Amino acid sequence: MDSHAWLSGGDSGQASPLLLAVVVGALACSATGFSAVRGIEAGRQHQAAADIAALSGARAMWEGGGIREVEQAARASAGANGVSQARLIASGTSPSDGRVQVEVREPIRVGFGPFSVSIPTKDTSRAEVVDWLGGGLSPAPGDYRGPFRWRQGKPMRPDVAAAFDVMATEA
Repeated sequence: MDSHAWLSGGDSGQASPLLLAVVVGALACSATGFSAVRGIEAGRQHQAAADIAALSGARAMWEGGGIREVEQAARASAGANGVSQARLIASGTSPSDGRVQVEVREPIRVGFGPFSVSIPTKDTSRAEVVDWLGGGLSPAPGDYRGPFRWRQGKPMRPDVAAAFDVMATEA
């Protein structure tokens, strides 16, 4: 009998189901790994969105906004970064103490098609407004309460900012 007869004999095709199972298994493992990496990246994006939302809220607070303006700024920032379920945490957040804390609860979908799973997540971030000059974050009685225009990183009344712009143009 020929030494290579087993290759061309009547048993051809017996390895096909095994090869098919190996290929399907490899594809399933690859898809699972890809989905896991995608889920990890989505979690990082949600944390980054929470961080940016807290910073946006702190900026609104620094510019003289109240709780409503701070919350609107934080939600708008989170929405612009792909997160729809962000909220300002009420405890520990007020213009008097300078802290803005944002919580993002956005589920992460892992898997494909009918094999996908939604994993609930909760990411929080806190930003603090620091008053380097020591004058307090809230305007004192008789102080100008806004709106402000920002020039060279400092808040100014709109009329002062207009005069500053004229002076800067002339210089």
